Amino acid sequence: MINQNQEEISQKPDVSGSCGVAWSVDLAALRRAFRDEPDSDGTVAVWIVDAPWAHPLWHSYAIVMLHLRPLSGASSPNIYLEGATHEVWVQALNPDVPREPAIRGHCVWSYLTPLNFGAQFIDADDGAAIERVHRSVQMICDGTLSPDTDYVRHWIHLYGDNMIKYVNRSFAVAANSSDAAQPGSTT
Repeated sequence: MINQNQEEISQKPDVSGSCGVAWSVDLAALRRAFRDEPDSDGTVAVWIVDAPWAHPLWHSYAIVMLHLRPLSGASSPNIYLEGATHEVWVQALNPDVPREPAIRGHCVWSYLTPLNFGAQFIDADDGAAIERVHRSVQMICDGTLSPDTDYVRHWIHLYGDNMIKYVNRSFAVAANSSDAAQPGSTT
């Protein structure tokens, strides 16, 4: 069943492709709304992605990127990858909650739990990390990368599996193998 509650977003998308669109969340407005200082959290960039092709029940996702630098007054981040500088999350959004207020920074986006994917990675600086995650957002909009959990192996290929706890070790081997079975294959 495809969710029919997709509201029209009046703001022009920041990223467009043949299969979807994405908007950058106005983090400055969000911090003003919550009276937060720019360095009070590690969030560097967030995109709200409209990808109705990726799942029959929800149409949108948040792709969140954070830095892992120490924050004043906060505990140190958990580091799962030695030398990690950034972290990326893929969150399915609640299809019944409007997205435009979150895009405009009026409120935090409403996401489903657990996360679809999360990983830490190493990049030279915030700009390089933003570009890397932006490429993933573009791939979703182009229909070549699914944000759905059924395709987590593709995210592992891009970012690694350092935040994934495997219950079945054979999945870890298959997910990291270059000859991992493709959807619909019998191997």
